[in-house]
This record gives sequence, C-alpha cells and structure tokens, in this order.
Amino acid sequence: MSIDSPKVSIGVPVYNGEAFLRRTLDCLLVQTFEDFEIIVSDNASTDGTEAICRDYVKRDSRIRYDRLPNNLGANRNFNRLVALSRGAYFKWAAADDYCRPEFLAAMVRVLDEKPDVVWCHSQSGKIDSYDRVLQIDDPDAEGLSHTTQAGLPRRHYDSPDVYRRYAGVILGPSWCADCFGLIRRCALDQTQLFPACYGSEKVLLGQLALIGKYHEVPETLFYQRIHSGASAKIVSRAGQSSYANGMQSGRRLGSMRWAILRSHCQVVGRSSLSTLDRLRCYGAIVQYLGQFHKWGHVLRSAWSGRPIKEFPNDIARTLQVDS
Repeated sequence: MSIDSPKVSIGVPVYNGEAFLRRTLDCLLVQTFEDFEIIVSDNASTDGTEAICRDYVKRDSRIRYDRLPNNLGANRNFNRLVALSRGAYFKWAAADDYCRPEFLAAMVRVLDEKPDVVWCHSQSGKIDSYDRVLQIDDPDAEGLSHTTQAGLPRRHYDSPDVYRRYAGVILGPSWCADCFGLIRRCALDQTQLFPACYGSEKVLLGQLALIGKYHEVPETLFYQRIHSGASAKIVSRAGQSSYANGMQSGRRLGSMRWAILRSHCQVVGRSSLSTLDRLRCYGAIVQYLGQFHKWGHVLRSAWSGRPIKEFPNDIARTLQVDS
C-alpha cells in the first residue's frame, strides 16, 4: 500500500453533512481492502463538517480534505473529486451512505479479474437515520427497499453489444445510487462526468456503457440512507437547481431536463462508435423520447415547476430494453 499511489480513490462530496459524515467515514475506514485514499471535497459547508473532516485527517493519513470557498453545486463538486484522485479505481461515496466492510474488496476483485468490466456495484438496500434496514412496506422506502424490487439486476449491462448496453441504461430502470459503485479511472477520463443538471447520473452511466461492461455482485454490500436532508428528498424546482448548480443556480427545471436529453445526444455524437452503432444508440434515445407516459410528467413538470414523482414499480419494469 502506498499513500502516494493508492489502488482505490474514494471521493466524498459533502455540503453540510455533519449529521452522518462520521458514520460514512467510519464505514470506509474499516474496509477489509485497505489500499485506498479518501478525498473529501467540502462545498463551503456552514455546519460542523469542516471540524469533523479536520479531526479525521489527523487520525488517518489516508484522508485528504479540501474545502471550497464557495458552493459550486453538487455536480461540479462530484466532478472535481475525480481530478483530485490518484487511484486506478475510483468510487464516489455520499456523505450519508453506508458500505459494508467487504464492499471494496468485492469490487476490486471484479475489476482485477475482469478487464472488460469498467464499472461494478453490489446489490443495494436502503437504511434510515438510525441505520435500520428499510423494508418495502416502510413509507420512507417509497415502494423500493432493494435493487431487486426496481426491476434489477439489469439486462444487457454486461452485453458484448455496445448498443444493448447503452439501451439497457437509457431504457432500463435505475436507482439514483447506481453511480456509487467502483469505476476504472481510465474509463472516467473518457467521459464528460456529470453535466450541470439535476438527475444527470444516467448520462454518466450511459457514457460508461459505451466504453465497457458492468458487473453486479449478488450481495447487498451498499445502503443508501433515506432521511429528510437527502438530495433525493428535494422536491422544489429551485431546490433541485440549487443542489446541482450551487451559486450558479437559476436554470429552470424544464430546461434542465432538456439539458439531460441534449447530454445524451452529445455523448453518442462524440463517441468513437461505428456509424451503425451510433445510429442504433440514437434510436435508443428516440425510444426514450417515445415513452410518452414519462414525457407527460416531464412537460407538466416544466410547465408547473413541480417535480416529477417516482414512477410506479410496474411501470419501471416495462422500460427494460427488449432481449
């Protein structure tokens, strides 16, 4: 293990995360795979986040802390962590989520043994503020307490056909915690990372699908924390824009959603795909546009300024790309 060249970099973007940050750092520091660094990027927090981070830096040399003078928004904060990292493998870790001690070891094993896999994750569950694992009948679970209930594991993410992988991302169900797996840094360097709009995770995952395969470890080693301050609980148009863009906020929610669509098109257009594969991937985007039950929600959201509600589980399952 080398402090200067760790195998894994864990990037923790945080803004006012004092409530759960200690628990998140503690679960990362007890990982059974120990060759990693933790970089915390503080988005100008106004609570006790800075004091917590400086305390942990003193305790463990694997932790680096960087504080921004102004809030740049979550997306830019996520992206800058990649530039600050030194490892061959990279993982984002939200300041309120939990990984079991075996998480990193299992993910590193996959990337070491499968060179065609660019991104891997475990099955995922949800926990509450008290670390209690949520069940599907818990109101806070919103009908989905585990990835297997969201129409997962996904279809075609490990296909040798680049179109099927991409369509699996665009048309298939997803969980907002999908981006918290372990990713090859060399693959991330080929992407545009997160565009400056709320809900841009799928754009990044689509880029990764164009580069290589995904692998899911069939164990629940990751838990997304559900609490009142979680980003997934942001319901106002202004709040979602502020979360994504920080002090640069001001973009309307409707235009942000069109920005996501534009980003999908740019990803395919700038890729090194063959003409045929590029056209097939554009076709997947057209199919995405053709999901009128989705776009009714999008257009109403753009008109009214109210957020889009989560899709029912049975609808999510119908979005699987055909085999």
